[in-house]
Amino acid sequence: MTMGFETLSSVDLSGFVKGDKVAFSVKQGRDGSFRVTAICVVDDQAGDCPSRLISK
Repeated sequence: MTMGFETLSSVDLSGFVKGDKVAFSVKQGRDGSFRVTAICVVDDQAGDCPSRLISK
């Protein structure tokens, strides 16, 4: 699935590739748009990836 969210400047997307399974947190800004605040790859090796997502 493709979703058109902006990201916070602190979110680094350089390690992700098309097809990665991810978990992410979003937050709605004052302007009403949603932005990704944290993201991680979910796979068998990631363990508790979603529990590590902390909004900034």
